[in-house]
Amino acid sequence: MKTEITTFEENNFKEFLKDKDFSYLYNFITKENGKNVTRRLTKVLDYFNNNPIVLVSDIANTNFPYLSSIRLDKNIIPCGVFFTKLNAFIYEDKYVANDVFSGLKDILSFSKKELTEKISNEVEEELGERTSRVSSLTNISTDSIEKMKVKQRAIVFRKIIRGEVLPYLLNLDPVKFRREVSYEMYYRYLSNPIQYIKEFVSNYIEKSPKSTQNQLARIAADKELKRELILDERVRKAIKAFKLLHNELKTVLNVTVVTVSGQRRTVPNEIEIYSNTVRIGSIHNNVEIGEIEAFEHQLKVYNILEDTM
Repeated sequence: MKTEITTFEENNFKEFLKDKDFSYLYNFITKENGKNVTRRLTKVLDYFNNNPIVLVSDIANTNFPYLSSIRLDKNIIPCGVFFTKLNAFIYEDKYVANDVFSGLKDILSFSKKELTEKISNEVEEELGERTSRVSSLTNISTDSIEKMKVKQRAIVFRKIIRGEVLPYLLNLDPVKFRREVSYEMYYRYLSNPIQYIKEFVSNYIEKSPKSTQNQLARIAADKELKRELILDERVRKAIKAFKLLHNELKTVLNVTVVTVSGQRRTVPNEIEIYSNTVRIGSIHNNVEIGEIEAFEHQLKVYNILEDTM
């Protein structure tokens, strides 16, 4: 449903938030499905660390139905929370008229989703920056790395061939992070963003020793696997083949494969990367990468035996 805001005024909304008369409603009009709808905002005062916060709700329907059909979740709709000391309003993503709160000029405003993603990204960045230091202070056994190499081999194999970056940084567990998300998180972050992120990451690492060790073992395993796999001629050939088929030959439907035995075979321009091998062509018409010396197209030869590094 498209909602058009017609009469919202930021100055009046700000006055409403800061007015100590809590019987004062703020009204504005939206157009929904071609009809004018009067939105009525009400507020409740609360405190956090002795600082006032204002809980804002929309009384969507002041003409309440019969008692048998009252739905408070439909009649009283949460809009957001205003942190008076911080002059910041955090609004609900699902509120039908939340566009009015986006881009306020005199009030710092975020949707819950927007602020959550902002904090998550900054936590992720701080975690990444601490990887080297945490690694130097953590003892990861050779056995843990070897076990992780078995688990990671197919993943690293595919990423190397596709030219994808291997992440050598600690990363944030999104499930654990979501458990921490709250209006208190928003308040503490907005009060002092730099300090909050540093403290959050310190606590996160301290409370997640097993997860941190597993990630460090994965990073060490990925590095060792890359060094080992790149020594394999088949892997180097696959890297070059992938680049050719996705760049110089990307518009070609079928390519001629020249094998190491000198045979020529036309196969579809497709590359299949499995856990331990690479094949050029379709399921029923393909050549294993180790058997290929070059590709041919329109009298031009693309050799993959040359150094790919």
